[in-house]
Parts: sequence; structure tokens; C-alpha cells
Amino acid sequence: MQRFGLLGYPIAHSLSPSLFKAGYDGRYDYELVEQEDFDTAWRIFLKRYQAVNVTAPFKELAFEKAKIRSRECELIGAANILVQTPKGVSAWNSDCTGVAALLKKAFGGDHFLDRSCLVVGAGGAGKAAAVAALTCGMKVSMINRSLSRALDYSHRLALSSKSLTVLPAEQFFKAFGEAEVVIYTASAPLWTVLPEEPLARGPKILIEANYRNPSFSVELLSRICAETELIRGEEWLLMQAVTGYSLMTGRNPDSAAMAAVLK
Repeated sequence: MQRFGLLGYPIAHSLSPSLFKAGYDGRYDYELVEQEDFDTAWRIFLKRYQAVNVTAPFKELAFEKAKIRSRECELIGAANILVQTPKGVSAWNSDCTGVAALLKKAFGGDHFLDRSCLVVGAGGAGKAAAVAALTCGMKVSMINRSLSRALDYSHRLALSSKSLTVLPAEQFFKAFGEAEVVIYTASAPLWTVLPEEPLARGPKILIEANYRNPSFSVELLSRICAETELIRGEEWLLMQAVTGYSLMTGRNPDSAAMAAVLK
């Protein structure tokens, strides 16, 4: 039987095993490889598993170890899918492919081309979101608490013929109101005080990465911009898992069964 797993530390409370089991109706083994040391986890992967998910804090190390890297991995500098192949270990980033799938679902086809997108946060999820939006042909800007971190990443992308605009955190609400899509990956709210009056306009779509402690609620959005459609972190998690598991197994999982796990 083919065996799959999840590398990371700590991962005891991960939803990944339940999602994987539901997606393939239990036909494959999927195990947690919880190791503090990445080299140990890597050796276990090579010995026991056809493919693995990778989560914090190992995504950058997984990227560095892989022999074959997808284009999005090269742009992000991190990988969360590793697959053993006859030519060596290949690396992918399903955080990125998951966001791209959400954008295509939200707008249909290529109707998101040249639309404006604001990415909030310059961590791993923010970089993946920025690459997804850029790859889809959107005009992308980024805001991060640390301006230098966002600028460093912008310069790295520029070397790869991709470009994004970096804005200071103080411009959050202005940029939020002007963007057609906002992808929010920061771990906490970027504001201390809300505008006294609702924004005259806001994004058509707001995608939030954090499903455990989200920064936005329906009530909050109604105070900022009532017309914005919120795509919750659970939906990002689901799409990330659907696209990632397909890469791992070569077979599309049952997305409806996976969605039921998150309800």
C-alpha cells in the first residue's frame, strides 16, 4: 500500500490526517512524522513514504533539500509538498496553488486578469498568495508590519521578472478600500482603531488565511464594507489540501467529503 505523511513540529492537532482520510475514503495510509529535527524527518520520508505534506517549521528546509522544484516554489522559497520520483524528490507549494484555485473559482476563467490584489502579510502564506495572484495576472501590492521584510521579498521577485508594489502598514484601510481582492495572511489585525465611517467601497473578495483565529467576522466586515464577500480560512485550507493531495497521489480527492470534515 502507498504511504503518505505530514512532516512538521508540532503537528498533533493538525486537520491534515482527517482531510486526507476523507478525501480518499481511507484507502491510503497517512501518518504524522513529528520530529524537531528536519534531517531526521527527511530520512524517515525517504525511507517510508511516497509523498508528504510539509508544515511549519520545515517548509524552507524542504525547498532547499528537493532536487526538482516547481516554478511557484522557486518564487516563494518554500515547499509544502514533497514527492519521490525516479529523478529525485520534487517540491511543490499548494498554499500557492490553493489560492490560485480560489481566485479562479471566485472570478471564473481568466476574469481576474489585471484586477488589483492586496496581500497583507509577508510570511510564508503571504508570499504564496502574492505569487498565486501574480501568476494569475493580477496587479499585486503587499503590506506588512515590517516594511523591510516586504521590500526584501519584492526585490527577490523582481529578479525573477515578477513585481509587486510594497505599501506601509499605515495605508492599510486606504489600500483595503481600493483593492478588488484582499488576501489577508497576517496573524493578527493590522489595525488598532476602525474607521469612524464605513469605507465608501471595499474589495469584491476578501480571502483570509487564518481559520483558527480569524481577524475578520461578518459583523466587522459589515462595519467596514458590507458588500465584501468573505472567503474564510477553512476554504483556503480545503483548496490547499485538494490541490496538494492531488500532487501527492496523482489522484483527485473527494473534495465534498473533505469539506464535510471542516463543517
